[in-house]
Amino acid sequence: MEEYLQNQYVVAVLIIIGTAIVAQLAAWLLQLVRMLTTKSKTKLDDYIIKAIAKIVRLGLIVAGVLYAVYYLWPDAALGSYLLSDLYIVIGFIWGGLAVQKLERAISKWYTDEMGSKTGKSGQTIFSFIDSLSAMGIWLVVLMLILQRFGVEIGPLLAGLGIFGVALALGLQDTLSGIFSALYIAVDQPLRIGDYVRLSDGTEGFVEDISWRSVRLETFAENIIVVPNSQIAKMTIKNYYLPKPRTGAVVPFGVSYDVDLDKVEKAALDEAEKVMKKLGVEDYEPVFRVDEFGDSSINCKVILRAGEYADRGELMSEVMKSLKKRFDKEKIEIPFPQIDVHNKK
Repeated sequence: MEEYLQNQYVVAVLIIIGTAIVAQLAAWLLQLVRMLTTKSKTKLDDYIIKAIAKIVRLGLIVAGVLYAVYYLWPDAALGSYLLSDLYIVIGFIWGGLAVQKLERAISKWYTDEMGSKTGKSGQTIFSFIDSLSAMGIWLVVLMLILQRFGVEIGPLLAGLGIFGVALALGLQDTLSGIFSALYIAVDQPLRIGDYVRLSDGTEGFVEDISWRSVRLETFAENIIVVPNSQIAKMTIKNYYLPKPRTGAVVPFGVSYDVDLDKVEKAALDEAEKVMKKLGVEDYEPVFRVDEFGDSSINCKVILRAGEYADRGELMSEVMKSLKKRFDKEKIEIPFPQIDVHNKK
């Protein structure tokens, strides 16, 4: 008997090792197929194979372990349920993971390859659909598991309909977030990739839009999570609508002794050079005199940046160029000063 049990354990170990080898071979085969599909016109097949490779490998290994356990203890049970019931539940969960991986692969392909054709609007809507589809997949998995354990889905859904009214009252914030997400997806006051500033001062690039919140990435590479229900109530300044190009103003002061025509020419020349260097060639900078200040004549030059992210670099480069040009042409930038006259 003891020898028989030992032989069973050896067989179980061999089953696990065998399935692990098969899983590795399957991973290599999928990698080979992926290499062959790199020559195709679309990258959708690459994304799908990359997504399912890990889940197939994991599924084969888990299946091997479960079969080895079933081989050793075929009649084992957890309470009134056999291990085979547990295996079916694990199969449902694996199926849910596989479907979600496929959906994510299609979503990533759409964002990377088709996003340039449909613009940010299409990316934003697809991102929202991606979030909702994940919820739908796992809801179906849960229903299948409940049905497997003898829970009638029909009466349960009917009961949830009655219970839903009371539940909705307690989940007003959550439901508000979902409806606000629908508003964002349809009205699109902001889109993935846009730089926005909210009325409470929060600002950043839109990194993600989910059913519950919007994630903004700051220039410091931090993530700010703002609930959709708050987004719907705020005033939003979108620096990428109707187009990403944005304005920039560089203020400066010059001495009362200088020729303003000379200042204007120098400022416009340097501003135009910097803008062309940063890719803006179809806009002529504008020079304006603002006021006669206490210590200087205050002026400004009005520019255009390709997008909001370039605004800081543009202003910095223009200020450096103005300083060099003014030093070269003896145009004084005065320090704050007060002249005191003694009356005798």
